[in-house]
Amino acid sequence: MLEGLAVILFVLVMFILATLGCVLLVTFLFAKRGFRVRVVLAMFAGPGLLLIPAMLLAMTDSGSALEAMLGFSFIGLLACAFIGWPVAHFATKRLDRLIQFDVGTFE
Repeated sequence: MLEGLAVILFVLVMFILATLGCVLLVTFLFAKRGFRVRVVLAMFAGPGLLLIPAMLLAMTDSGSALEAMLGFSFIGLLACAFIGWPVAHFATKRLDRLIQFDVGTFE
């Protein structure tokens, strides 16, 4: 019971950390894009990057690649919706506020 809970918490923390890293990367690479575009990119890239290796491994090991793809797509969309969006939204908002140029600093 506790081992399963530890694995679930570990995966949640990994999704959150990957999404935070993607927020930073998207902010640097797509600085000219709007707020919503950057949130959506980070929201899908964070959990997606963690699921791609597992998805490829499941496709090669399982007998039915279609079932594996559907399962991982469902898990990925849930992770993006419930973990990726709130983390990406609030982190992008906070990062935008922190990198605003303030002229008052040099006065």
